Amino acid sequence: MKDRLTRAAREVLPPFLASWLKRLRGTELRFEDCPLDWSWACARSSGYDQPEILVRVAAATREVVAGRSTYERDSVLFHRPDYRFPVVTALLHEAVISGGRLNVIDFGGSLGSAYWQSRPFLSAVPRVDWRVVEQPHYVSLGRREFANEHLTFHSSIADASADLDQGLALLCCVLQFLPDPREILRQISRSTVTHLLIDRTPMSQSDGIRLAIQHTPKLIYPASYPQWIFPVDELLSWLAPTWRLIAEIDCPEGRRRTESGFEFEFRGLYLERVAR
Repeated sequence: MKDRLTRAAREVLPPFLASWLKRLRGTELRFEDCPLDWSWACARSSGYDQPEILVRVAAATREVVAGRSTYERDSVLFHRPDYRFPVVTALLHEAVISGGRLNVIDFGGSLGSAYWQSRPFLSAVPRVDWRVVEQPHYVSLGRREFANEHLTFHSSIADASADLDQGLALLCCVLQFLPDPREILRQISRSTVTHLLIDRTPMSQSDGIRLAIQHTPKLIYPASYPQWIFPVDELLSWLAPTWRLIAEIDCPEGRRRTESGFEFEFRGLYLERVAR
């Protein structure tokens, strides 16, 4: 009954009123405009390295591994399947063209969120080698509790890709939170991966990169982070020397705007390496 009422309310409420109600209830992402100064934005944000975040993510991941929940995202548990099919498609595409081998470098992959969520579709892949690159405290906990024959944790892209001859690099909802996203893209380009999937990333049609502070809904945990908003054409120009676009991807976060009204959209890009 509650779900039906919620869906009905979404259909009749104007978008601005629906967004206002979500914000009032603490369930809406909020994007605060700020100067193009990463240090300034960091000083006014709480950041991703808070111990409480890892505690909550770890607790949620344990529920998923134990089979008591379907998957987790940002420490929030989901009990009904809601697969990210563009990601699954890219993973299976990589496995097919690699002869049944799926090598993944999952940069900023938490404790394996995308791996656990996609796992039901990977059971038919003969060899899965999923390598998460994360902050040291995530790597330490991941190795201690969640690593298995398919899932490992690494502190750098260089370490994760050291013995790979091909594979897919996955950047899911992470590129926008990096102080120097171009450097991470360079590191990935220097690795041996042959495909790159950038997912759930804020992009705009305007000229010039923008910077905002993302405020996480209170329902998840009270936190805030600096976040880049990338012009699509500029992001593609960064990638163009090494990568060719295969497909653009819609994302569930959809269109958003900052508090000043600047409009952007969460998008994904699936790319393959240009032949050397």
